[in-house]
Amino acid sequence: MTDTQPAPKEMTVAWCGWSLPLPEHWRPLKIEGGHAKGSMMIGDGQRPILLVRWMRTHKLRRFDIQRWLDGRFRQRRITPDEGAPQPAAIDKAAWACDTADSKGGHKTTWYGYAAKSHMLMEIVTTDLTETAVRDEIFRDHLPRLVITADDEPCAWSLYGISFVSPPGYVLTRQHLFSGDVAIELACGRKDKLLLRQVYPAGLAVARRSLGRWLQKPPFKVRRFWNKRTLANAVSSREGTLTFRGWKRLRSPMGWYTARFSTAVASVDKEQDRLMIAEHQTTREHSMDTIDFALREMKRTSLAKVAEALSTHRTASSAAAPLAPPDDDDDADVKRGKGKPQMTRHASMAAIPVQIPPRRVKDKNKKRYITVTFERRGWQRALGSARTCERTFGIDAYGQVVYDACDGKQCVEQIIRGFAKSQRISIPEAEMAVTSFLRLLMKKGLLVMAIEEK
Repeated sequence: MTDTQPAPKEMTVAWCGWSLPLPEHWRPLKIEGGHAKGSMMIGDGQRPILLVRWMRTHKLRRFDIQRWLDGRFRQRRITPDEGAPQPAAIDKAAWACDTADSKGGHKTTWYGYAAKSHMLMEIVTTDLTETAVRDEIFRDHLPRLVITADDEPCAWSLYGISFVSPPGYVLTRQHLFSGDVAIELACGRKDKLLLRQVYPAGLAVARRSLGRWLQKPPFKVRRFWNKRTLANAVSSREGTLTFRGWKRLRSPMGWYTARFSTAVASVDKEQDRLMIAEHQTTREHSMDTIDFALREMKRTSLAKVAEALSTHRTASSAAAPLAPPDDDDDADVKRGKGKPQMTRHASMAAIPVQIPPRRVKDKNKKRYITVTFERRGWQRALGSARTCERTFGIDAYGQVVYDACDGKQCVEQIIRGFAKSQRISIPEAEMAVTSFLRLLMKKGLLVMAIEEK
């Protein structure tokens, strides 16, 4: 009788018309460019693993992919290898394996061209990534690459957040923060669509009303609703607010280039997310675009939540770590980058321990923690006392993480417990928890106990 290993957990990264399934603990580290041309660096939180580049060629006259590939390989003075992976969405593929680069290392580069969307893709991995991981990328993940045509709805998915935009809309701006993800899309010059998700919704609504969320977009704007539009806001059901009217420039330019806007903010209690969509055009429009965006937003997010809950229920106590340990802890020293960095496995195994506070007080659903710390030398030299007190306020979600730092649970256990209690994905929980733990350490509320080998 043989033991069957559970399939590794995956998530999908989708951006600007392409989507690629990847291991759950990988995430975008850096995003540049937009619809026509851009790049995304993807890693596991410890180091970059692969680089994805894309370029649309519809503005290039008589573009010939074979001629472009020949010129590319000739420029790099390399010979393409046989057997390049070719996903179903790709019409032409080529690659070069383990070729030397200008910095003395080696890299594997894959090219693919999708004629229906005029998209040229490039995926690069270097020898800093383990051979087994590189083989997994090109053997298991790359063949499932999906390219979306310009006349089809486009999926956007990263950091556990998913959107679907109507056909014809392209990315113009992005706002990517833990707990607040938004993208602004445009169809032509005067048709704009804003899609946004904020989580946890309970905390978001407690800090700011739905009306204020709709009046405070994540991007700088020049046009605003008048008081009449704000006074006539419609609440079709509990937890939903709609603004519909003309947005204008500040006086005395209010008559110039007005835009008709429909904005909806909806709280989904099942997922604990605040979902916002706003559509702007030069003429009055229907609710079809907004309804489509919100419907797809809820549908794709519900599927992710159900999948995450299923994983929590079936996960065993012997679950694998979020990422394999580093085989060479002093790699950065060898590359001349200073002190050796802590591996991801070691950081996830660290145990946060609370520093005994001087006072703790709960008031108005917040916890206020007072700690004593020692002033710096230059402050004492100017006559300040050696020690002083500071008080920090922690909201309800921060209390969950702070209480879990009992000296018994490691960082990974706290992340998984927070994801399960808040019903969010592991990547979302990891971003929120690790950022909050770093803040607590900086404020002198926590220390990390790390096991020495």
